[in-house]
Amino acid sequence: MSADHSARVVAAAMAMAGLIAAAGCTATVAGTGTALPTGAPASNQPTSSLSASQLAQRAHDELAKATSVHISGDITDDGVRMQLEMTTSTSGAEGTVTMMDAEIQIKLIGSALYLKAPASFWQQHAGMSSTQATYLASKWLQTTPTDDFASLQQFATPAEFAAQLFSDVDLSSLTTADSRTIDSRPAVGLKDPDDDSLLYVATTGDPDPLALVAGSGGESSGEMLFTDYGKSVQITAPSPDETLSVPNTVAHI
Repeated sequence: MSADHSARVVAAAMAMAGLIAAAGCTATVAGTGTALPTGAPASNQPTSSLSASQLAQRAHDELAKATSVHISGDITDDGVRMQLEMTTSTSGAEGTVTMMDAEIQIKLIGSALYLKAPASFWQQHAGMSSTQATYLASKWLQTTPTDDFASLQQFATPAEFAAQLFSDVDLSSLTTADSRTIDSRPAVGLKDPDDDSLLYVATTGDPDPLALVAGSGGESSGEMLFTDYGKSVQITAPSPDETLSVPNTVAHI
């Protein structure tokens, strides 16, 4: 394979990393940078008696200790639409990121990251022939959630996602807003005055975060939903014959 062709493969991998990074950037509530308070309310305290900041703290704690949660999002940023479907659990994460007509499949298990893209992606971003693109589309590329793919680490477990979701949030500035029903669960919105984004938290049962809606003061529009808390999931790594390590990909095509 020529050096030029190898460079196109690397460029395609970087394009894939760009899609992943874009997905990772959506999963943060904008704020002013104040850390979560250390004085969390008692877990048995009724949500109706909690302030907005206390309810946000409880929501963080519920998400952090969840065994699994499904994350779905439909976000438009700078005119580009991105859709996310991801299940994160204590045993790993898997799902898809769809952006610019490319659906990237993702598995994150321990320190291993697996990515799979359709043939159209390899043809468009790496100039692959139909045969080469079809071959790569049948394989999972194995790498690690570092460097260009580091933003994916936030989905590794519910605890890591909770840390990312509530990063850079000034909880003391949050106020309660409107109520809505999400996935058949009543919820109240917690409004961030920085960008008018809303985090909806369940008001019956556990105070789970149920939705994040982008505000008019931010750069993005759309929302993310958090459902299926505690649902049993089994995330398995692809078989060796389905996998190519990223450093060895060029040699195989």
